[in-house]
Amino acid sequence: MKCTALSYRLVSQTPIKIEMVFQGQDGHIYKYSIDDDFATAAMVEYCLLAQIPMSKDARKAAHFLSDSKAAFDMVLRETTMVAAIHPGRD
Repeated sequence: MKCTALSYRLVSQTPIKIEMVFQGQDGHIYKYSIDDDFATAAMVEYCLLAQIPMSKDARKAAHFLSDSKAAFDMVLRETTMVAAIHPGRD
């Protein structure tokens, strides 16, 4: 069934929770909640449809920067770097 999006509300940023309201062709109102996993999956799907390259092995996560902006992070590999600082040495 096709639906028309009527509204959405960001309930929480961490973890992501979005409440959405749709109206079906039959006139009924449907409410859905979207969580972190669903938001990330939606962004992955968008990237696939837009043919944006992504690594299969990357860790992917969605988060909100503000009420109107979302970000999609992909981490390929994590490394820890330790720098030794020696005062007075070049």
